[in-house]
Amino acid sequence: MRARASSALLYLGLLAIPTRRLFLGDLWSDHAARGGLAAQAVAFLQQGGYVEILTSTVWDTSWLLPEDSLAGRLLHTLIGYTDRPSAAQLVVYLFTVALILTLMYSQRRSRAATPRPAVAEITSRS
Repeated sequence: MRARASSALLYLGLLAIPTRRLFLGDLWSDHAARGGLAAQAVAFLQQGGYVEILTSTVWDTSWLLPEDSLAGRLLHTLIGYTDRPSAAQLVVYLFTVALILTLMYSQRRSRAATPRPAVAEITSRS
């Protein structure tokens, strides 16, 4: 009974959010996750000895939010959180997110600039 009630509340709550805003939040979390995956790939390459540049630690937030805590693991899964990222991880994370945003907005602009035929033209050709 509780599962049905919580499912119904979740469903009704999602219906209350405007669709555009719902997917905008999903889009941003997707960008963050992709940046996190790229940064994690750099960490693996650094640990394997394949990348030996920018290995210094940028910051240490392990005192505030350790990566092995429940919240740290959740953030690591969702957005690629690392409590002690290297400079290369930070550069790759920011570059990946910037590249995705640039490509997304350039695609949006090119679609907006392309003239679309009017509805009357489409129906008159049929």
